[in-house]
Amino acid sequence: MPGTPPPPGPLPPPGSPTPPGAQPPPPPGSETPPAAPQAPPPEAVQPVPPPVAPPSAEAALASKGWACPVCGGHLSWNPTKVMLDCRACENTIAVSDTGGVAKHSFSAGSPPSSSPGQDSKHTCRSCGAESTIVAADLAGACHYCEAPWVATSMHNPVPRPDGVVPASIDITVAKAAVQKWVTSRRFAPNDFKTGAQQPTISLAYHPLWAFDTESSSQYTGERGTHRQETRSRTASDGSQQTYQETVTDWSSTSGFVQHSFTDMGIPGDPSGVKRSEWDLSASRGYSDAYLVGATAQGATVPLPDAWGTAENIMESAIRDDVRQDIGGDEQRIDSLNIDYSDSTVRYLLAPSWSGAYTYKTKQYTIDINAETGTVTGKRPYSAIKIGLTIFAILVLITGIVLFAVSQHNKSNTQPTNVTSPTFDPNPTVDPFATDDPFAGPTDTGSLMRPVAAVHGAVTVVPQDSDGLHQLPAIAVGKN
Repeated sequence: MPGTPPPPGPLPPPGSPTPPGAQPPPPPGSETPPAAPQAPPPEAVQPVPPPVAPPSAEAALASKGWACPVCGGHLSWNPTKVMLDCRACENTIAVSDTGGVAKHSFSAGSPPSSSPGQDSKHTCRSCGAESTIVAADLAGACHYCEAPWVATSMHNPVPRPDGVVPASIDITVAKAAVQKWVTSRRFAPNDFKTGAQQPTISLAYHPLWAFDTESSSQYTGERGTHRQETRSRTASDGSQQTYQETVTDWSSTSGFVQHSFTDMGIPGDPSGVKRSEWDLSASRGYSDAYLVGATAQGATVPLPDAWGTAENIMESAIRDDVRQDIGGDEQRIDSLNIDYSDSTVRYLLAPSWSGAYTYKTKQYTIDINAETGTVTGKRPYSAIKIGLTIFAILVLITGIVLFAVSQHNKSNTQPTNVTSPTFDPNPTVDPFATDDPFAGPTDTGSLMRPVAAVHGAVTVVPQDSDGLHQLPAIAVGKN
């Protein structure tokens, strides 16, 4: 059968010569098992490259200038829908959840440096216009076609923003808050409520350095305890008067206080927004999508300077803790050593609706907190209303002063002493006395005043009702 090997021949007898070219058979008992067939050497194993992640939806949209994939219109971030929203066709695009915000540890004695990055050249992907974007601007719109752009990655700031405080109110609610603010302004012109035009506002982000830290403080000081002490003084009329005086007794003290500081937001730009305006604990991880269609300012205040501002604020709070720990009626702090530990920082962007409104051809800036709806801004004043108010206050103060002076003068006025008629203990004979008991006026309004008793008789001196003319006395004999 083709391909079948021939059967093996008989073995040569022992002792027979070995054919030429053949190996001699092994001696009995030394046979080795046949070697296992060896596998062919494997080929060199090449490392498998990791799968290339598809570009995210945000990156794809950014590469196309944040244009709507449906109609090509401009997209913008809608804070109430938490999506990108097309201004033209109202198409919405969901973005991935960025999660929480990472915190960066640092030494309180040597905070890290920071930089807003460098200016960058930008070519609009919608109209092709070229412009220079300063490093402080993280987001904005093309001056020609209003296509949005986000330049965070182009500037390469150090550090990059870590998170964004979500906006919770939309532009409709923001404009309603402005209208309410306008109608509640005091000292505004009478036509301000109706003459102020609707504001032109857009979403804007402000930079914040958010610090967390633990503080431990050693102090020495003094505790003051009040007590009342009676003292005397000489009055203007020379008399001695006593009065009570508060005396403070001081005693030395020392102690240790601790304070935890969380979400201390320090402005990252010179505009100086209030640090307590936003709930920084609600921050989400940074994404360019949050800034689309908005304006955003990067941090230009260096991180070490912001930490210095935070230290001043924290020291004031720690001193309040020390005074409370000292107790007593008064406190003195002689020395205070503060140690900060577990210090962290986050670079956050906080939202507001910013813009301006017009009143009588003049523009006034306005800002609405996009999380709380609080409105701050500039406004006109009525000089007439302010002048009338000042005049009314001056009149009121003058009236109070005059009333106080009149009451003081009245209390210092001495009342006139009126002496009532009394019997004279040392009577004398009235020179005008007469023996006629019927002498004198018969006017019923006259008054009779007993003035003397002579030899058992009482002399009565009649007196006119006006008290000015004394009439002849009447002697009444004793029976």
